[in-house]
Amino acid sequence: MTSEIVIQAKKYISEFRINFMACYKARPDDERILRNIAEVESVLNRVNKDSNKSLVALERFYQSTSLIIGLGAVNLDEQSLAKWRTYDKFHYDYVKPNLKLYGPIVI
Repeated sequence: MTSEIVIQAKKYISEFRINFMACYKARPDDERILRNIAEVESVLNRVNKDSNKSLVALERFYQSTSLIIGLGAVNLDEQSLAKWRTYDKFHYDYVKPNLKLYGPIVI
């Protein structure tokens, strides 16, 4: 199941990156989003077997990028926002239910 999630995630993140580049303005928040994308794509390309590591990387990407989009100075165009919402729905439907976190969790 994890490998199917990773394949879909790569597709959605790649589509978001392509659309995001159309509205990229070289501001600090835009740079952070590009860095987040590069980091998650790097992890997903290195993972060659089903593992929770890829899901943790996706969760880290989602949390950080979502915060920047929600509170930062990023102005997404309609297409980029639609691609982000597609990934957002995918993340909640497939990544979160399969993610296993270990260790202490602070609420």
